[in-house]
Amino acid sequence: MSTDGAGADALEAFVLLAKQGKGESLVAVIQQVLKHPSIFVFGELLECPNIQALQGTPHQPYLDLLKLFAYGTYEDYLNNKAASALPELNPAGVKKLQQLSIVSLAAVHETIPYAHLSAELHVQTMRQLEDLVIDTIYQGLVKGQLDQQQQTLTVHNAMGRDLGPNDVAMMISKLDQWQKAAETTQQLLHSAVKFAEKAAESKKNEVATLQLQKEDKMKQIMAASDSSKEGGHGLGPGMGMMGGMLGIMGAGKYKKRKDHQRR
Repeated sequence: MSTDGAGADALEAFVLLAKQGKGESLVAVIQQVLKHPSIFVFGELLECPNIQALQGTPHQPYLDLLKLFAYGTYEDYLNNKAASALPELNPAGVKKLQQLSIVSLAAVHETIPYAHLSAELHVQTMRQLEDLVIDTIYQGLVKGQLDQQQQTLTVHNAMGRDLGPNDVAMMISKLDQWQKAAETTQQLLHSAVKFAEKAAESKKNEVATLQLQKEDKMKQIMAASDSSKEGGHGLGPGMGMMGGMLGIMGAGKYKKRKDHQRR
């Protein structure tokens, strides 16, 4: 996968050449691909059987160099140059591998100090470093911003590089970690939902209970009020009867007193 349409078309053309070539012609294909200004990923060419057939031949150093451009770094090139008899890189090749190294750093760091970049890229001056990073951003390999005051590169995102032999296992491990984290988050969310549902149900029951208590209290108050009114009306006749009886009894006593006086 290349970074743009032109790079994709160019890579496809080189893959077709590689399928038809062998030996020295394949070396020439690799050299042209590595110096092409629009090609920054090489997996499709690297997977070509004819290219893989360079393993164990005198041309293997070019296969190894292609692998470095696919998923290695400039630091890897310098560390393995002598042991693997890697071909010399011209200035354009050095710059391209340095840019790919910036992509690798940007894939794992959100903020990269100038000092770290300089050490990885073996750049001597700040001006050289900033020019290299600016070109990398301009070509769309990395999206980010340089901060000269803080001397850092802030990364927004970066293009994807080809996967190396160890990258697949690392990716599987990261996916496993992500899956476990997702499952834990799902369990926490499920528990939170259950807790919220239980709390809502409890609140609902509490409100219903309070409403019933309120209604019962209102009924008691109304019943007491009605009873009080009925008791007030029934008291009059009763009191009249008692008054009448008291009057009769009083009249009887008065009559007896009168008769006694006459005697």
